[in-house]
Amino acid sequence: NNDGWLDDAEARTDVRLQQFTSNYTQLGVRLDRNVNWGTDYPGIMKANGLNGFSAGSDTPSTPSTPDTGSSVSGKSVMELATEVLQGVHGDGDVRKAALGDMYDAVQDEVNHRLTASVNTLAQEVINGRYGDGDARKAALWTRYDEVQKKVNEKLGASSKQYYTVVSGDNLTKIAKKYGTTVAQLQSWNGIENANLIYPGQKLRVK
Repeated sequence: NNDGWLDDAEARTDVRLQQFTSNYTQLGVRLDRNVNWGTDYPGIMKANGLNGFSAGSDTPSTPSTPDTGSSVSGKSVMELATEVLQGVHGDGDVRKAALGDMYDAVQDEVNHRLTASVNTLAQEVINGRYGDGDARKAALWTRYDEVQKKVNEKLGASSKQYYTVVSGDNLTKIAKKYGTTVAQLQSWNGIENANLIYPGQKLRVK
């Protein structure tokens, strides 16, 4: 916005493109504005095959499908679904082109992992569907933490063991039998008085 910028540029033969403001607003968007001193930039782009133009063509060439970084050849639906969740194969038409004939099956698996209940996914984990460690984390992607929490709950519940008290039992005897302590038995079973148990009472012992 300096005074005399136009005269100065016209006097110089090496000026081809000059910014004259950085505060031009159009449709609420702030933009730079430049003046072109007679250089045919569109012609240069067309002649040199730049910005999507084929050399010598007046229309941009059709862009090729981006390289997604991973071939689908020989990979299972499960593996490809994990890659999709990680963004490997892009979205929309790019994903369809990358996955080819496997697109529908892979997309169904992706949708399942994204929309199935936590309980369903946790049971599938327990059944071995998503592997272990990093493989499981990758397969479940953003849902890993909530699903793994449910898995731990399910496995913890299934590992609990109970004992029914019979005449002559006491907590010391029961604790010794199951390799635990009287205090732990009290905690698991909400027993305030360690000397007060009765036949037929069901106690958690593991």
